[in-house]
Amino acid sequence: MKTINWKLRPFKKGDETGIINLDRRVFFEQTSDRFFNEYWAWEFIKNPDGEATIWLADDHGEIVGHYAVIPRLWKIEENLHMGSIVVDVMTDERYRFQGMFAALGKTSLSDSGGKGILFSYGFPVRKDVMPGHLKVGWKHIFDIPVLVYPQNFIPVILYYLKNQTLSLIFGLVLNLLWVGYRKIKEGIDKIIVKKKTSYLIYEINQFSKDFDLLWQRASSQFPIIASRTQQYLNWRYIDHPYHQYQVLASYIEKELVGYIVFRKENILGLKCGVIVDLLVDPDHFDALDLLIFSVKTQFKSDMEIALTASMISKPNPYYDLLIKHGFILSPKKFGFITHKNIEEILVFNYNNLYNQAGWLLTWGDTDVI
Repeated sequence: MKTINWKLRPFKKGDETGIINLDRRVFFEQTSDRFFNEYWAWEFIKNPDGEATIWLADDHGEIVGHYAVIPRLWKIEENLHMGSIVVDVMTDERYRFQGMFAALGKTSLSDSGGKGILFSYGFPVRKDVMPGHLKVGWKHIFDIPVLVYPQNFIPVILYYLKNQTLSLIFGLVLNLLWVGYRKIKEGIDKIIVKKKTSYLIYEINQFSKDFDLLWQRASSQFPIIASRTQQYLNWRYIDHPYHQYQVLASYIEKELVGYIVFRKENILGLKCGVIVDLLVDPDHFDALDLLIFSVKTQFKSDMEIALTASMISKPNPYYDLLIKHGFILSPKKFGFITHKNIEEILVFNYNNLYNQAGWLLTWGDTDVI
């Protein structure tokens, strides 16, 4: 049996360089923009819901394992409770099969529970990490679908078939069929939009105080929803170190009634338009029709975009509205897992977290897009 030389310890200031170096080795396939101090400080220190709880595996001064628990405020059963998203769980490949993954998880989550973080959640991308999560006590709750609105089938089919000639043939046929369907659908959409002329759409570059009021009204639609206050939205979308987001806001008689966040992103080698987050006042739900239509129109003008995508939990009215707008279910989905960080939660019924119908989850609730 290989000698275990590493020890667990909490993060201390100055560990950033070692953590980022481990990041580069483990997540080598990810964009290099995230492997810098500016991004690290933004995600783990400047989060308005609180600094991350981070535990490390240290082998004589070298950081070889990492587990981060980032606080995130949630509305559950009409009250606010502190949860957390777990990100960047990683172990150096030289230290695999030494129990490091489980040791880091148990220690980090227990420490978080002691700090009043009632539960954690995550979106594990790599299937090989799931057994380790389950061993620590995580539960796979459900999968979150990805809806897509195709614009050009050729690069999509090429990704799966790896044959340019066949992809071109099938892609052209599907493009023709889809264009016919889309023209009919867009004709209906335009009729719908004309009926919503009382809503004004503006592109904004800062979230103002009226987004706090919108959050209070809009959160009533969902039993379980993460906080979307002015402070959080500015941190998440305006202050991001390298992602560039666009935000459209809907108003009626100067009252904010909804917003949608979107950006362009390369996914699986495809240039995509991505709907990252959306929220609307339930008394003005039809404003979301106009917001989604506006985003589709913007992306349609870019011929390089293969499709528009939205990761969104179901069942919920936003999912249904995207389907109404011509989005279709893709083969891609994301697992969603949760962990109970303290033995007995008295402030809400933890079993409610297992009810898929209660959640609103979008790409904005992850740290990926």
